[in-house]
Amino acid sequence: MNMKMIFENRIDIIISTLKERKAVSNKELISILGVSESTLRRDLEFLEEKGLVNRVYGGATLNRIEVEEKSYIDKEVENVDAKRIIANKASKYLKDLKYIYLDAGTTTNYIIDYMKDYDLTVVTNGVSHLDKLIGNNVDTKLICGSIKPVTKAIYGGEALDNLDNYNFDAAFIGANGIGKNQFTTPDINEAEVKRKVIERSNQTYILADSSKIGKIYFSKICNYDQAILITELSENEFNEKRRNYEKKHTK
Repeated sequence: MNMKMIFENRIDIIISTLKERKAVSNKELISILGVSESTLRRDLEFLEEKGLVNRVYGGATLNRIEVEEKSYIDKEVENVDAKRIIANKASKYLKDLKYIYLDAGTTTNYIIDYMKDYDLTVVTNGVSHLDKLIGNNVDTKLICGSIKPVTKAIYGGEALDNLDNYNFDAAFIGANGIGKNQFTTPDINEAEVKRKVIERSNQTYILADSSKIGKIYFSKICNYDQAILITELSENEFNEKRRNYEKKHTK
């Protein structure tokens, strides 16, 4: 058996052990695998880079990938107060902007309430935003593409091509997960649209309430350092909640 197969077998054993136990010590893994501490360290580093495990003091835990995607209607009634606070915070940036992108989603929808006071051109993939944008007399452009019924978001190759026609002062984007130094979302097609928008924006704001902390979804949007996160919490409150989550889930 070659070294590549040995490595692959070790990785399979580590993952299966973590799925069974949720957390396991380095000492146990060394015993199970029959390897040195340095070899185990390299294996765990590999798995951590892939986002599959979380290394903690003396051991490792399995990262859980979220699979549930709620409908727009369901999300409309969740964390409403938090979403209003986030929108109010985000609105402070509108006065310095002219051309913006507004992502589909229930949190981003609340920003529209503040737009009537500004001379803005808004490009969006959010079908659910249209009535409110038009009602507030906002110059609005809806990108072309396929419509996903559950989120009322436009996506696909046509949408990506359409976005190449625009440059944005700023983008306001929603996210489902905040964890592992990245923002994530369930649908890879929607993630592609978000990433394209980030490429074409001078500044990106991620709008997500604190219930998203620690959740990791299949599709990466961007790293923390590629956007400014706006939540309902102060920076200190957010960092404390994130630390508490990580402490609770890495025991």
